[in-house]
Amino acid sequence: VLYLKERLTLDYLWAGFCLLGAVFFLFRARFAGA
Repeated sequence: VLYLKERLTLDYLWAGFCLLGAVFFLFRARFAGA
């Protein structure tokens, strides 16, 4: 799995970024509504 480490890390990085973005927008909308 060593030769896939870099790509796997990039995929996880993008997945984490998208997840953080979704959570950020969700909480922002919730705080804006409140």
